[in-house]
Amino acid sequence: MDGLKELTAHHQEHCSEYNSILRLQNYDPELTCTVKKQDPEAGKLMYGNHSTATVTLYVCERGVTPSPTNSPAPTPYPAVPMPDVVGMYYQDAQATIKEKLKSPVFDKVDIQIAWVQNYDSSKDCTVLEQDPTAGSSLYGNHSSITVKLIVAERAPTPSPTVAKPAKPTNVKAAAASETSIKITWDTVKGAAGYQISRSTSSTGTFTSLGTVTTNSKVSVSLKPGTTYYYKVRAYKENNGTKVYGAYSAVVSATTKLAKVTGVRAESASATSIKISWSAVSGATGYQVYRSTSSTGTFVSLGTVTTTSKVSTALKTGTKYYYKVRAYKDVNGTKIYGAFSSIVNAVPKPAAPTGVKAVSASSTSIKVSWNKTTGATGYEVFRSTKADSSYVMIQSTTTTSITNKGLTNGKTYYFKIRAYTEVNGTRYYGDYSSVVSAKPQA
Repeated sequence: MDGLKELTAHHQEHCSEYNSILRLQNYDPELTCTVKKQDPEAGKLMYGNHSTATVTLYVCERGVTPSPTNSPAPTPYPAVPMPDVVGMYYQDAQATIKEKLKSPVFDKVDIQIAWVQNYDSSKDCTVLEQDPTAGSSLYGNHSSITVKLIVAERAPTPSPTVAKPAKPTNVKAAAASETSIKITWDTVKGAAGYQISRSTSSTGTFTSLGTVTTNSKVSVSLKPGTTYYYKVRAYKENNGTKVYGAYSAVVSATTKLAKVTGVRAESASATSIKISWSAVSGATGYQVYRSTSSTGTFVSLGTVTTTSKVSTALKTGTKYYYKVRAYKDVNGTKIYGAFSSIVNAVPKPAAPTGVKAVSASSTSIKVSWNKTTGATGYEVFRSTKADSSYVMIQSTTTTSITNKGLTNGKTYYFKIRAYTEVNGTRYYGDYSSVVSAKPQA
């Protein structure tokens, strides 16, 4: 409003009429204003120039001064009605309309009212629309009033400068389970929180896992036996905006392998046991442990890359316990999975193989077999039925017998088992397959 008063004063020397300045742009009070021209199409509007300022003047002509009484009085010019927007009334209207016009736009802009028609301060105003041809001008409605608002956007208030937080240090990643990895780091002074990102490659695309306000995070829903890479950066809050620091060094960890399943232990000989299991996805190999007690100390038997192992140099008749875990080689380090359930077996002679029965005479049959490793001796069983009623007919330390006193032409069935004797106790292996023969002349 000071600009309006000064410009009005400047223009008094150029026109004696009352000047109401309705709009000014780029006003500079240090520069002199001059009337530039009168717009013939705008009635009594005159335009002034104030350096780079453009000034709109509303000119209200006075009536013509009457001639002396002895001269015919000329017809006076009709007085031009004073506009609504003049002087203090303009200022009052500007302040009141700003208050009454309700629009979210006024939360973000400064308003300058250029002109008002039929202003009524008792009525409420609402903004109707923005004139697309008028740049930043807005048109409002105040009952029957037309209000033109020159809207100048406010420059955003600069936020105070916030220093970026330091880069997180001592970042570590360690497998927490088959499907999770825990990442930890030292607290960064002044940080509001931290953003963690993950990748399956140290040089690949990292995906944000979100933010935390603590100095640790558990990365979940991972694949067993898979290596994941992580990096962390701290952030500060500045007027609702996160200001991030630099990322930490990339760290990695491999999830634990799945637990070994399908484990079995069975005697392989009088002094050995075979342990077997199902393959674990992602495993490089397996480590097998043995003990003579289910709750005792287990000793590693080494590692294999297959899904079975033979435990040797055992004592016949002694029960042995086994458990297995998978591992994966990661950068020269073995990453182990959980141990399997414990299984057990007793070493005993294997079932005899190569068993044969042939007629030796009209009343005898010869039975023979291959030698069984670790066996002390063998027991031969006979029956006249293939699947029942077997009776031991002879114990021998050899690998054949001749069974005599049989009925000519009658079928006899035989099976054999080996045994190992330890301290007077016999430990038997499984039966061989059944063979049969008839005594014939």
